[in-house]
Amino acid sequence: MSALSAWRARAIAQLIGVGVSEAEATEGCVWLLEDLAGLNRATQVTRPDLALSEQVVTLLNEALERRLRREPLSHILGSWSFWGLDFKVSRAVLTPRPDTEVLVEEALTWLKGTSSEVELIVDVCSGTGCVGLALASERAERVLLIELCEEACVVLKDNARALNDQGLLRATVELRQGSLLAPLLKSERPLLIVSNPPYIERAELAELMPEVRDFEPHLALDGGEDGLDLVRELVIDGYKALKPGGALMMEVGWRQTECVSALYQEAGFQGVRVRRDYGGNPRVVIGEKPSSA
Repeated sequence: MSALSAWRARAIAQLIGVGVSEAEATEGCVWLLEDLAGLNRATQVTRPDLALSEQVVTLLNEALERRLRREPLSHILGSWSFWGLDFKVSRAVLTPRPDTEVLVEEALTWLKGTSSEVELIVDVCSGTGCVGLALASERAERVLLIELCEEACVVLKDNARALNDQGLLRATVELRQGSLLAPLLKSERPLLIVSNPPYIERAELAELMPEVRDFEPHLALDGGEDGLDLVRELVIDGYKALKPGGALMMEVGWRQTECVSALYQEAGFQGVRVRRDYGGNPRVVIGEKPSSA
């Protein structure tokens, strides 16, 4: 038997010892205790001397060993929350980030100003599907999720099915495998295209945190020499694919928004603007195709 407080203190100290911040180590232990020991946050605070069974301690220690190797907490838990929804994650997909929720917020705000007619929304480089499925949980549109990686498509399909089975999706959702907008039919003209494409500069990949560098798919991270290889392609192809009056919204690196905004303008987008993330960094670039185009 081991007391909750004793296990937590030891675990936090060990995590700090391998380079995890104290805040992240503390929060991670809260999640492990909640998920593996069934102890909610209130219980963890009010009953620090609660005895943990040997079976629970074994599970906690196994999970801790994985975390000490800097495996992401999301992989250990097997799922991660985004927009109040639970998404299955694996090494085939990026773990959803809180700052990506600003992309969903911008999309929903923009969609409020459109007609109530059911329109096509496309989520490109979908990964877990967190962006497109979050929109599908809020709007009764038709949402198309596009992902290149076959292994990621398996995760994407599981997430779409699970959320649909729980009755959490309002939109009709379809999945297609392929590169960027190639799977779109010629007759399909999206009103909105959203994307969180690979945008990390190749030289910076080795400098990423171990959780990202060693455990997340480089296919979803590597944006080429300057990080904008796929962004350039998506801006050009997105403008062509959108229906007149439609919009393209992309998450990019905070140092890239000025350059990406220029790419939007060169392609013909109007009303180009940037939305900052929760940390105050420029993050999402938005542009609209002229209604007369």
